Amino acid sequence: TASDIVATPATIADLTWEVYGPNYAIAPEATARLMIPGARDIYGLATFNLSMNTGQSGKYHPAYGHLGATYGYQSITAYFPALQASLTVATNIERDYQEQPGYAMCFAYNEAAALMLNTTARCVESRSTGFYGARCKCEPL
Repeated sequence: TASDIVATPATIADLTWEVYGPNYAIAPEATARLMIPGARDIYGLATFNLSMNTGQSGKYHPAYGHLGATYGYQSITAYFPALQASLTVATNIERDYQEQPGYAMCFAYNEAAALMLNTTARCVESRSTGFYGARCKCEPL
């Protein structure tokens, strides 16, 4: 739901993997590295720092990707370098602060990470802090 792309969440997750994943399949590595925001930056080259959507700190905190919002739809797609995984959430809900994709991303990421790491995850708090601030806080993985 951004850049006039119409696709399934699975297709966008695959695209996200191809852009940010370890093989740099879409752009040269030097360009892909420019896209990755610094830890304290909000934005890289056409890429949002989405670490606030992980609910984690430390190794499993970094995430980057893009938000989408187009007339009745909102979405988020992210790459999580510590797990070498991508995840996309799409909704057919349009809200002023676009919080629902961020919340869904956080909860889904933590559940998927827990399965991959053979542990459990529990999100203990969630709150919206503005347009880019659908944040959740989870127990450490």
